[in-house]
Amino acid sequence: MGIVREVAKGNRVHFEFKLGEDVFRGQEIPLYNRPVPSAGDKITIYYDSEIPTVNGITDFQQRSFDALGPVPFALLASGVVIFVILYRRHSVKPKG
Repeated sequence: MGIVREVAKGNRVHFEFKLGEDVFRGQEIPLYNRPVPSAGDKITIYYDSEIPTVNGITDFQQRSFDALGPVPFALLASGVVIFVILYRRHSVKPKG
């Protein structure tokens, strides 16, 4: 568990948590429609057990899924562009 120290402009959440005798700090902007906690709220902090400086308020599996968000759109847009190019090349008849 950690505590929210501040919610800055743009919903940037500054938080800290204690692990043993060490205090770690981090910041994250909750994406999509995720709730933004208030200053002083106790929240769950997800961190790498080997490198606690890698941390956040969103679990790592969800972060990985979020990173793939634009991929389907990019693939679809690329497919449409390729289709249009090939269609135009095919429909243009050589003169002669």
